Amino acid sequence: MSKEVREALQPSVGGTTVDFVDASISIVQKELAADIAGLRDNLATAVARLEKLESDIAALSVDRQVAYDDDKYALTKQKLVRLMIDMGYMR
Repeated sequence: MSKEVREALQPSVGGTTVDFVDASISIVQKELAADIAGLRDNLATAVARLEKLESDIAALSVDRQVAYDDDKYALTKQKLVRLMIDMGYMR
């Protein structure tokens, strides 16, 4: 409802009803503002965590790439070590 329509209908409705509707609208607006603020905080936290994870992944990618560039059997060695740990031969 537009403001003009609301103001046009206001004289035909009782004052108590108008006060109730105005109070209800203001309560809903405050609740929505609080919900939006909470969502913004959650979003900011999620974005910060995502940026940290991306930087950690990038750092790990660089470390892993440098460690295994000259070793063509690195993946096979990792699988073998994992298998030996699973079977109980290594700890």
